[in-house]
Amino acid sequence: MLFLSKNIRTLLTVKYTLVVALLMLMYSAVNLVYQYNYLKNQVDLNLKEDLEIIQEILLTNELIINPLHRLPDHHPKPYERFVEIWSDSGTVLYHSSAFQFEMLPHPPKPERYSQEPRYFSLQFPSGKKWRTIAAMVVTPKDRRIVRISMSEEHLSDQLLEIFIFMSLLTPLFLVIAVSTGYFLARQALKPIDTMVVQAKKIGAENLRERLTVINPNDELGNLATVTNELLDRIQLSFQQLKNFTADASHELRTPLTAMRSVGEVGLQSGQSPEYYREVIGSMLEENNRLTHLIDSLLFLSKADSEKLTLTLEEFDLFEFLEETKDILLILAEEKRQQMYVECSEHIQITADKILLRRAVLNLIDNAIKYTPEAGNIIVTGKVIETSEKLVGQAFLPVKKIDLNQKRQTGMSVPPNNNIFQKSLISNSTIRISVADTGIGIPEEHAEKIFDRFYRLDKDRSRETGGVGLGLSIVQWIMSVHNGSVRVESKENGSVFIIELPNHHIKSR
Repeated sequence: MLFLSKNIRTLLTVKYTLVVALLMLMYSAVNLVYQYNYLKNQVDLNLKEDLEIIQEILLTNELIINPLHRLPDHHPKPYERFVEIWSDSGTVLYHSSAFQFEMLPHPPKPERYSQEPRYFSLQFPSGKKWRTIAAMVVTPKDRRIVRISMSEEHLSDQLLEIFIFMSLLTPLFLVIAVSTGYFLARQALKPIDTMVVQAKKIGAENLRERLTVINPNDELGNLATVTNELLDRIQLSFQQLKNFTADASHELRTPLTAMRSVGEVGLQSGQSPEYYREVIGSMLEENNRLTHLIDSLLFLSKADSEKLTLTLEEFDLFEFLEETKDILLILAEEKRQQMYVECSEHIQITADKILLRRAVLNLIDNAIKYTPEAGNIIVTGKVIETSEKLVGQAFLPVKKIDLNQKRQTGMSVPPNNNIFQKSLISNSTIRISVADTGIGIPEEHAEKIFDRFYRLDKDRSRETGGVGLGLSIVQWIMSVHNGSVRVESKENGSVFIIELPNHHIKSR
C-alpha cells in the first residue's frame, strides 16, 4: 500500500471508494433490520385480523367441531394460518386439519390468558418457527382459548432475496464509485498539474514567469497566488543580489586598481623620496577606503546571517551624543565646520550603545562630507512622550517598511531576538536628528538613499570617499531597535532623523 502515498489521485480514489463501500454496508445492515421488523409487524397484523374474525364468529355462531383429520400431502403456504380453539378445560374444540406436523403444545391454564391478545414465537419439532397470537374469548356459554399461528420461514426467505439482490448491485456501485472518484480527483487536481508544468519552466533566466490563477477564491487558486507572491520576492531578492554583487565588485575593484596604478608608477626609478612618500600616502588612502568598505560589507553580512544580537544598556543621551561628536570633531575642524549638540541632560535611553553610536557616527560623517566649508552641523536629542503600552510583544517599526521588505532590500532582522521577547512598557520615544547646511537631497532620491551602494549621480566622485553603505547600516540598526530613520531635505541642507522607542525592561 506504499504506492498509494505517492499518488494523491489514487489515494483520493481509494478513500472515496472505501467511504462509499462503508456507507453501502451501513445502508444494507439498516435496510435488512428495517425489512425484518416490517415483515414481522405485518405477520402480527395479519394474525390480529384473523383473531378478530374468529372472535366475531365465536360470539355469533355455534361452533361445529371439525374432525381432527390431517391431509398428509398438504404443505402450508407461506402466509397460511394454523388455527386452534381450546376449551377452558383443556379440550381441543377445533384445529386446522390441513397440516402434516404435530399439534402445538397444550395451552397453559386458562388463568394465564386474558382477552388482551398475546404474541409469542414457537418452534415445532420439525425445526420450523411459527409466530403465534393467543387470547381468551368469553362467549355467553363458556370461555375458549384461541391460538392462531403463521410460519416465519418466509421472513428469512424474503430477507435472503433482498440480501442477494443488494450483493449483486454492490460490485456495480463500487465500480461506479471508483470511476467517479478517480474522475473527481483528476478534475480537482488538474490545476496542480498545470502549475507543475508552469513551475518547471521557471528558472534563473525567466523569473518573470508566473503561475496561472484560475480561481483565486478556492484553495488551489490561493496556493497559486501565494506561490506567485513567493516568486515575486525571490525575483526581487535575486535582482538585488545581482545588483549588490555587481556594486560590491565595482567598489572593490576601484581602490585595488588605484593602488596598482600608483604602485606601478612608484616603481619607476629616479624619483625623489618626497615622491615615494606621496605614493605611499596615496596607497594608504586607498587602503583605508578598501578597509572601510570591507568592514561595512562584513557588518552587513553578519546582519544578513542574523549573527548580530543586541546588548541593551541604559545610558545618558547627552553624554552619548557629546562623546560621538568628539570622535568626528577633528574632521569637521579640517573643513572649518561648526558642530553643536542640543540635548537636555539626564535623558536616559535604553539601547545597544555600540550599534547606536555607529548609526549616529554614519549620519554625522555624511553631514561632514556633504556640508561645505564653514558650514554648521547640529546634533539634537530629545524625548517625545507617548502613552503606548505594549506587553509581551515586540515594537513595530515606525518606518513604513515591513519585515519582508527589510529582507528583500538586503536588511536582516533577527526573528527570534531574545531582547524583545520580554514584557515591555514603552512610555516615550527618543528622537536623534543630525541637521546640516549642505547640498541637500532631491525628493526623488529621498527613499533610495537607504539602499545599498546607492549614491546620487553628483556624489560619484572619489573626494567624498563614500561607498553607499552607511545609510543602509543605519537603517538596519534602527530596524533591530524597532525604530525608524528618515530624511527631510531642502535646498539649503538636510535633516536625518532617527527614532527609537525608549522601552524599559519589566520582566524576562
